[in-house]
Amino acid sequence: MLVDEVKEILSKDVEDVIASSLSLSLLKVYSILYLYGKQPNWCEKCLTDYYNKLKKDGMERAKKLDEKIVKIKKGAIKGLTYYPDLRKHISGENITDSDAKFLLKKGWLKETDFEVLPLGYTEKKIEPKVVEKESNEPQNNIEPKQVEPKKQKQIVSQKKVVKNK
Repeated sequence: MLVDEVKEILSKDVEDVIASSLSLSLLKVYSILYLYGKQPNWCEKCLTDYYNKLKKDGMERAKKLDEKIVKIKKGAIKGLTYYPDLRKHISGENITDSDAKFLLKKGWLKETDFEVLPLGYTEKKIEPKVVEKESNEPQNNIEPKQVEPKKQKQIVSQKKVVKNK
C-alpha cells in the first residue's frame, strides 16, 4: 500500500533516503501522488524537495488514494491520458469515483474495464430489443436500382509525324 511506502520513506532522514535505494521509492510515490504518473526529476535538490513535500502532506494524499474504491483493469487506460472534458490527466492509478462515472457516462470507458465499479454507479442492463412489425398495409417490394459503373474514358494521344525535307 502507498501509506506503508510513505511511512517507510518518512521514517528515515532525507540524506539517508537519497543515499539509499529508498530514493527510487521516493520517486515512485511522488510520481503517483503529485505528478499523476509522470516521470519526476532525479537531481539531489529535486529529491530533497520531493521529500519535504511528502513530509508536508504526503500521508494525507496516500490515505485518500488508498481509500479509493474504483479499481480499473490494467490496460484499460494506457499510460497517462488527457481528457479535455475533465481538464486533467488520468491514469489507472489516480482515477477517482467521479471521474470514472463521467467517463462511463460519456462512453470513453466501459463497465468491463473495471474490476470494481465506482460508488453510486448503476450498471446498465442490456436487454435485447424485440422489433415486431404489425402492419396491415401491403409492403412495396421495390428492388433497389442497380447502378452500372461509369465507363472510363481512354485518352488516346495522336502523334503527328513530321518529315524533314
